[in-house]
Amino acid sequence: MLASATGLALALSSQLPAATISWQPSVDMYQGSTTETFVNTEGTSIVAYNNTTDITSGDTAVTVNGVSFTPQNTGIPLVGVGGATITINGGTDNENAFGDGDFSNNGSIYHLIRGGTFEISSVTLSGLTIGQTYLVQAFNHDGRNSRHNDFITGYDGTSSAPAGTSQLSNYETDGEPDIGGARVGDSIIGTFLADSATQVITIYGSGNNGASWASGNSQSQINAIQLRAIEPIPEPSSALLVGLAGTVLLLRRRK
Repeated sequence: MLASATGLALALSSQLPAATISWQPSVDMYQGSTTETFVNTEGTSIVAYNNTTDITSGDTAVTVNGVSFTPQNTGIPLVGVGGATITINGGTDNENAFGDGDFSNNGSIYHLIRGGTFEISSVTLSGLTIGQTYLVQAFNHDGRNSRHNDFITGYDGTSSAPAGTSQLSNYETDGEPDIGGARVGDSIIGTFLADSATQVITIYGSGNNGASWASGNSQSQINAIQLRAIEPIPEPSSALLVGLAGTVLLLRRRK
């Protein structure tokens, strides 16, 4: 009986509305040098997705700042620790169009950001542990000469006001680079406490410096994305499971 109630409780928990991700201000990946410290190493790596590498050509994973990013194509889940997955929904893979800008052929960074997926509608994180705090970091970059700081990727929120924004390029439209910036995009970090086994992140894009946004357009682009656990993974207790089971039974009686 307890096992049945526990299973029902966990099933109900996995269907709760997804948590709100707290998005930090994005950070220019290029800080005047070709260092790789912009890749976060906090906590434990769960799964790291490389949109750049062409898996059909037999390319292998790339390690940047100690984090191993595995190649995968849009629409196919990339499985990580404990069965957690990242899936890019919608979009078009482009393996090598975006260059590395002012990183100037730094090997590992080049293989992380030279390609990417654009026209993305959303990203799905699945197989999450309820009660676990996660960090998600996305890398957004388009180093082509025709791109500039009007090109931005947005995360969650609404089509008029994304909750997080990340530059695809930090090159100014007048042809002069920003102070401390260059033809390199940003990375952005969000953290959340999982209250469901699945978290969906809506992706937006703007080509006019945020004057308008749309999901699934050319600026809805990710070059790489990683998921990390930043607190110890909780062990489910009997008391918690019984409490959840009681909640389920109470809700069922109220129907």
